[in-house]
Amino acid sequence: MRSRYLFLALLAACSPVEESEFATELAVVECRRIKTCARGEFESIYAGKMNDCVDSRGDALDDVVETYAGICAFDEDQASLCVRRVDGMRCEDWAEGDGARVCDLVYDCSDPEEPTE
Repeated sequence: MRSRYLFLALLAACSPVEESEFATELAVVECRRIKTCARGEFESIYAGKMNDCVDSRGDALDDVVETYAGICAFDEDQASLCVRRVDGMRCEDWAEGDGARVCDLVYDCSDPEEPTE
């Protein structure tokens, strides 16, 4: 169960985030945003239970991680910055979708440059 990692994810928020923990750590802060900024949605979907939210959001984020893993380069420092930014985001910014934008550098999917001669 993902919720057992809730406490550990909170403690690790300031250190680089490993790819294996990224979905859980981001799910924790996303659920905080939902609870704070969209209380009605949080109550309706998750019955006010943070662990249910973290499990659900974590599963969805696992799908994203699986899509990029092995194809794109994961940046632990950008992942940590993403988690911190989402956690501290104003409700207005979160509602406008800024959560996705502050996390767009976590995976680098650019093609490697051709070596120059």
